[in-house]
Amino acid sequence: TFTSIFCLPSYSEGLPNALIEAICSGCRVMASGGESVREVLELVGLGEYYIRVDTFQDSFPEVLDRILASDREEWRIAAGLARRIFDKRRSSGEIHRVLSRVSP
Repeated sequence: TFTSIFCLPSYSEGLPNALIEAICSGCRVMASGGESVREVLELVGLGEYYIRVDTFQDSFPEVLDRILASDREEWRIAAGLARRIFDKRRSSGEIHRVLSRVSP
């Protein structure tokens, strides 16, 4: 079967919109970057696919193997959750409140 995988190798990100869009569309994702990247992944139950910037090169193959072996249902649930949290009809204030619960 065909699997779409989105990889965001970044040193730092604000609110990672491309990552959020990839999750919402059902792509399997892996990402590195600042705390906001980790927080978005953890918020939708995908924290294990965050790679610290300083270990990206060494960790990439292992994380890719985990993604390919992962259960399709995990990604479907994450996509649904991300769509509810980051729905474009919600105000930016509501999104900020959700993220502020994750990050002090």
